[in-house]
Amino acid sequence: MNAEEWIRVKVSRAFRASVDAGIGRWSSEGDEADPEWGQVLYKYSDHRMSLALFEEGCERLGDDRSERLAYAEIQDVVPLLLTELVRVRDLDAIVGIGVRLRTRTAVIDVPLKVYSTLCPTLKHIADYFTLRAR
Repeated sequence: MNAEEWIRVKVSRAFRASVDAGIGRWSSEGDEADPEWGQVLYKYSDHRMSLALFEEGCERLGDDRSERLAYAEIQDVVPLLLTELVRVRDLDAIVGIGVRLRTRTAVIDVPLKVYSTLCPTLKHIADYFTLRAR
């Protein structure tokens, strides 16, 4: 299984319950592929931001800040400290996922209801690429 297939399976399994609960949606025929990152797999949007997971990267767009990250560049994912996470009560509250890339560190701000699935998924993807590089 190549990297894109593995990511498709991983995203499908990880986000199935979220989509079933109405948190985001799977790609549809109207979603255009990104020439650099392939097909859209999952999308979430609200009045503050949008998130798209592609076969080879993810994109978070918002009024405050935008991030575009290639999965192969992710070296590590830094979740919120548990002491910070337990203070967040609102599922729509924005929380940050720290992402260490080869050349910089980024933060992806998403609602808690997306964070709970996105953070471990990005960690698994980072581990996958780290193991492949060895």
